[in-house]
Amino acid sequence: MEPMPLFTLSITASVVAWYAAVVSTFALCIQVGHFLRDRVKVKVRFQRNMEIIGDPARAGFVFTHLEIVNVGRRPVTIRNVTLTYLKGGGAIATDVLPRPPFELTEGKQADAFLDEGDLRFDEIRAFQAHDAVGRTYRAYFAKWYRRPYWWVRRLISGKK
Repeated sequence: MEPMPLFTLSITASVVAWYAAVVSTFALCIQVGHFLRDRVKVKVRFQRNMEIIGDPARAGFVFTHLEIVNVGRRPVTIRNVTLTYLKGGGAIATDVLPRPPFELTEGKQADAFLDEGDLRFDEIRAFQAHDAVGRTYRAYFAKWYRRPYWWVRRLISGKK
């Protein structure tokens, strides 16, 4: 009987170290991806010059429609919906469906309706939604070059 040839495989420490480095880097990338995917993400969008059709009680009512949408995976509790002015100050939206505070789960949305007769569009900085933790989600209305000017003016005058 003929002896079987011996096959030897030697794994060096540097090969094990490289393998461990590659696997751990891949696992880290997966964990960061899960963290970024699972965090709270809320979008605020607005549409101007909207009207309600088919409701005689609101015929001729022109409003700005705000949508607050949870595009993340975690539920978030929205405390209120506001708008801020360039010169400082702001206003709270009262016509919000559902009534605040409310919880937005994954893929759900809330709507706010602002009467355009009451709004001063040349002074609006942003539309915002605030959650129970204190985070603010905003959709800017003013042009980007107007916001720093008014921020510096408020900083100099001492207003918040």
